Amino acid sequence: MDYMKKRWTVVAASCIVNVFIGITYCWSIFQSGFMSESEEIFGATVVASSLALAFTFNTGVGPITMITGGAMKKKFGAGGVVKIGAVLTLLGLLLTSMAHSVPMVWIGFGIVAGFGVGMINGITTTNTGLWFPEMRGTIAGLTTAFFGLGSILFPFVLRPLIGSIGIAKTFMILAVLIGIVAFICGFFIAAPPEGWVPDGYVPPTPKKNGPAPKNYTWNEMIQDKRYYVAVIAFLCFSSAGLFVIQSATGMAKTIGGLPKESALIAYTVSFIGIANSGGRLLWGSISDKIGRYKALMAMGVIVAISGFCLSKVNQSYGIFLIFAMLIAACYGGSMGVYPALTADNFGPKNNGINYGIMFIGFALGGYVGPKFFTTLMEQSGGSYAMPLTIVAVFGVVAVILIFLLVKFREGMK
Repeated sequence: MDYMKKRWTVVAASCIVNVFIGITYCWSIFQSGFMSESEEIFGATVVASSLALAFTFNTGVGPITMITGGAMKKKFGAGGVVKIGAVLTLLGLLLTSMAHSVPMVWIGFGIVAGFGVGMINGITTTNTGLWFPEMRGTIAGLTTAFFGLGSILFPFVLRPLIGSIGIAKTFMILAVLIGIVAFICGFFIAAPPEGWVPDGYVPPTPKKNGPAPKNYTWNEMIQDKRYYVAVIAFLCFSSAGLFVIQSATGMAKTIGGLPKESALIAYTVSFIGIANSGGRLLWGSISDKIGRYKALMAMGVIVAISGFCLSKVNQSYGIFLIFAMLIAACYGGSMGVYPALTADNFGPKNNGINYGIMFIGFALGGYVGPKFFTTLMEQSGGSYAMPLTIVAVFGVVAVILIFLLVKFREGMK
């Protein structure tokens, strides 16, 4: 078999499946559909924050599903894990389509579909890196960028579809569509043979991206101080980025000065989504060239400067959009760089499980960060100045932590 060609087939299938499972990140559209049909579906009006727990569960199970998928890969192979994830996603979305209570939405969309999506995204992100050790950051960035792309492309279809046939039938269609596409893609996804490397591959020097001194098991990794430093830095990036992304429409009106009825408000979400997806590929590629540490420190500096500048902006949509997109791009960039960073520090062999454990930083940041920043905003009378100042502080903290990682790495030589 020509493995040099095979690896591109694996990447293509991984990107395709990630576009489709990325539909689950269109939660705001699904939630609006449930809210508009709540009397018919649930027999009563429901609170948006109650429904939103479904998305919290969907993203929150990420580390568990990645760890589970990484462990299952040894028995079922990478393609087998994708197929299992496809079945779980199909079942979860079907359960959601039949939901007549909010807890059923939590279970269907949040837990069952969340497990399926997390398994597919986790295994494809780490597995593609095994095929491309010479450009691990670029490939991880590409795979995660396609995951983000789903949330940009599908809203244009979902809004009219829900308006035409309703939220329940929409979920039925999505269940079948995503389940079939993901299952088929599983036949084209596989791990490279043990010890395989591309023709002409030369491992990078320690000054750049590695190599790791050995392949760490997950329990060896969590006994290493570098793990905890990297996890906290990941938390900083995810907390800051998700707060800005989730608050984009509110900031567009408060900081950008847009009237409530402005069409630009809807486009703001798309602009920031594009920056998020583009940042994953851009920073992943940059990290292959200048090293993971330098790339992450540069992202931390950009987040710090952008957060500080946003805290001072008033009634200027253009300036707001520039700095908000920069933060979103760095948030996305961390998603593209961290799978490669984990492999560089702890070895590629067990990266499926190890990255799942590293992803705890992202999950904690995604859950705690937005709540923390939103509370700050509410206590400041609705002003974004204080939380955005703390976003800047998080950027500085991330830079310091990555600098410590460099020093720890140098101490191992």
